[in-house]
Formats: sequence, C-alpha cells, structure tokens
Amino acid sequence: RLTETGQYAGALPTNGAATYPQNSSSAKSGFGIRSYFATARYTYDGKYSINANIRRDGTSRIVNISNREITTWSAGFTWNALKEKFLANQRIFTDLKVRASYGIIPNIGSIVTNSYGVPLNGVPNYQGPQVPSFVNSAYAGSAVVGLVPNNPGNPDLKIEKIQKTNIGVDFAVWQNRARFTVDVYKNKTIDLFVNQPLSGTSGFGTLAINAGIMTNKGIEFVGNVDVVKKRDFNLTVGVNHSIQKNNIEDLGLVNEYVVGTFIIRRGLPYGSHYTTNYLGADPATGRPMYEGPTGNTVYSESAAGQFAKFGTYLPKHQGGFNLDVRFKAITVSALFSYQFDVTRYDNTGNWITRGTLGYHQAVRASRELIDNQWQKPGDVKFYQSSAFDRGFNSSDVKDAKFLRFRNLIVSYAIPAIKTASGTTLVKSARFYVQGQNLAIWSPWKGVDPEDNNNISLNEYPNPRAFVVGLDINF
Repeated sequence: RLTETGQYAGALPTNGAATYPQNSSSAKSGFGIRSYFATARYTYDGKYSINANIRRDGTSRIVNISNREITTWSAGFTWNALKEKFLANQRIFTDLKVRASYGIIPNIGSIVTNSYGVPLNGVPNYQGPQVPSFVNSAYAGSAVVGLVPNNPGNPDLKIEKIQKTNIGVDFAVWQNRARFTVDVYKNKTIDLFVNQPLSGTSGFGTLAINAGIMTNKGIEFVGNVDVVKKRDFNLTVGVNHSIQKNNIEDLGLVNEYVVGTFIIRRGLPYGSHYTTNYLGADPATGRPMYEGPTGNTVYSESAAGQFAKFGTYLPKHQGGFNLDVRFKAITVSALFSYQFDVTRYDNTGNWITRGTLGYHQAVRASRELIDNQWQKPGDVKFYQSSAFDRGFNSSDVKDAKFLRFRNLIVSYAIPAIKTASGTTLVKSARFYVQGQNLAIWSPWKGVDPEDNNNISLNEYPNPRAFVVGLDINF
C-alpha cells in the first residue's frame, strides 16, 4: 500500500510463462494416389516367356485434371537357353537365361517428396508452382495495402515419366555351385520439373515447366560361389557391385542451375559440387589463394572462379561382399559394403579448420590448424593466417569412399531335445551373437562418410550394435 503521494510500487513478481496468453491452432492437409494395373504372362515350350503390364496412375497433387492421371506400360522377354536342343549336351552351364525389358513408369515419387529437386523451389504439395500466389504490398508512403502477384503458376504441369531399358543374363556353372547375374540398364527420366527463366518485363523470375531430361546408365553384377560344400564344412563367398553414370541431358532453355553448394548443369552428373578452388596459403602474407576464372591465382573469394570439377555426392561405384562359413553346428557370416568415386562437403571439417580467431571458439585450436596453419612469412602451409577468413571451397570437399564391416553373426545350431521316453521337447534351437557396423576404413575425417546428403554436419553416424539371441522351434 502506498502511504503518501510520489511513492512508487516495486516490481510485481510474475510467472511469464503462466501469465502469457497461449494460442492454439490446427491444420489439416491430404492427398491421394490412385492406381490400376493389369499384367499378363505367356510361356512357350518352357523356352520363351513374355510378360507385359499396363497401368494407370493418378495423384491429387497435380492441379490440372487433364494431367492428373497417366497411362504407362512395360514388356519383358526371357529366353531359357538350356531348353534349346543345340545346348542339350553342353556340360558347362547348369542355368542360362537371357532377359530383356522396356517400359515407361510414372515418377509419382518426385511429386510426393520432391526427391529429384532439379530444382523446383516449391512447397511439398506442389501447389505453389502450379497456381498463382499473391503477397501483401503497398506503394511507398501509402497506407493502402493491396495484393500483388509473386508467382504466375503453371497449371499445365504433368507427371514425370521414366523410360526403363534393361538387358540381363542369369547363369550358373560348376553344378550350380557358382551363380551369377549381370544386368545392364538405362533409365531416362523425361518431363522433369525445372524452373524456366522469364523475361524481366513479365514481373516474374521463373516459371516451373516440364522440360528436363536426366539419364542413369549402369551395370550391376551379383555372384555367389560355394567354394566348399561338404557334410560338415561349407564355405560360400558372395560379391555384388554396381556402376552408375548419371547425366543431365536437358534443362529446357537454360544450361545450368546453382543449388546451394552443387550445380545442375547440362552434361554433368546430378549433385556435382560447385565451388571455388582453394590453392593454400600465400607463403609471404598468409592470405588464402584461389584459382581465378582463367586459371590465374587470386587472393579473394569474390575474385575466384567457380568450378564443377570436384566430383559428386552420389557414388559411382557401390557394392559389397559376404563370407559364410559353416563347420558342423557353428556358422559364421560376415558382410562388408563399400563405395568409391564419391565426394561430400565436410562442414564439420570446415568449422575446425577455418582458422579465424572468432569464428568458432570451441575448435579454433584444432590439431589440424596447429600443424598446418600459416603463422609467419615463409611458412609453406595449407591453411591461411587467422587474420583472413575462408568460406566453403574445394578444401572442404572430401573423398567419402569407405569399406565398412557391416555385419557379423556367429551362431550355434542346437539339435532336437528329447525326453528319455522319446518325446520331443524342442525340435531345434539356435544361439547367436551378432555385431553391426563393427569397423570402417575411410579417408573421410568427418563423422560418417555413408550418407546421401551433400553436406555432412552433425549427422548421427551408423551406430555400432551388438545382439545376443536364442531362436527356439517347438
């Protein structure tokens, strides 16, 4: 209580979180996919098989009703060569089949998840690029606010299509103890969503259209060989390897798009890194050196050239191999996987090697900087003086190849357990110990090289795990 005039009250204690008015809101969205399909298969004389299918798919995410559904088809042929009379007496192959297929499928997934990103900067439901949008605006000095169009929209967008071609052969030799599969394929995606530039007089920058073409060509190989096959001892070795070459063939009226740290350019694979080429520290001054647009040496990022010669974050080579060994009741199975010809941005590495005193206090004195940062004139070091900053550049694009010991299982087969009278209590049992992600060998210095993301930053690595189990069959 105030006892006289001119006296003020002290601050009233409040609980801000409790007294602040809380608002609630809700929203609901939905979409649907509808598909119909029919298949047919015919085999003649056990030698020749033909299969075909036709399907019709639709998605509510396409605004234009005329483009909302698409009809596609595919067909395949298989030749069982060993059924031919002229191969009846051969003793090399125990299985030999030749396959070929061609078809067109809808790329519905690109609409649902924006997985291709070549690049359509729209909202996930894809309404943004298809319908006009407006923003509030007012002339300078005017209190009257009106609506101004900021996106023209293209209601004629349609579903992307993938033309798939595949030729393969399955064969086995050595009394079916060595089994192999080889496939050669080409997938061509057409009508890709791309942003087409518009005339400046239109008032808009770009318009989303179906104009992109991208191809994936590759070969896949799978082999399994029973090296030893005896009653008490088996040894099987397996291997698989795939090679894929990606290429952007067409982007409509433009030749390239820059998307963050990579570029989508006609003639290059998807996900090609696009950045400046860092050449190290100037021995005399400690300034960072870069490759200029014409191959000369420059001393600032603004004067440096941008290049797309540092690879892509999508691996060209992937594969694995396995080893299965059984000795009586004990079985050991090991699986390894690998990838190479792949590079990624090591964002964490950039943090600990950027080197400016105030950039990241926690890691400014990393060992890599202590060993390889310029300190005084005459130093031949890779990292620039702490007086100069360095952004993302080629020094942060690192080799992400690896060989991973992915899985190991050691098991013991327990035979049937019976009572003295012959009653079966347990038909069989299996005790096993399993380890996952046990080791990895890689030049990558970040957290984990195995990720399909372009930039590595604070990502959760593949965890090492151990499992002990018992399977019982009663």
